[in-house]
Amino acid sequence: MLVAPGEESTVTAHCPAGTAVTGGGPSASRMRILTSAPDPSVNGWTVTVYNQLSIPLGFNTYNLCIPVNA
Repeated sequence: MLVAPGEESTVTAHCPAGTAVTGGGPSASRMRILTSAPDPSVNGWTVTVYNQLSIPLGFNTYNLCIPVNA
């Protein structure tokens, strides 16, 4: 995700059906991480960042998913 200067952005990495989120986080060099937490309502990990620089910057959100018993 590309974030414009002075803007914030939120991205969620979702786990596939039959799995549960157990961890996650951002890959966001030179950006301020505002939140990084599991989001049980969507079975994923949500990250919000703020670009405090004067150039566009990119970031990714990653999650760790494990199989759940049916």
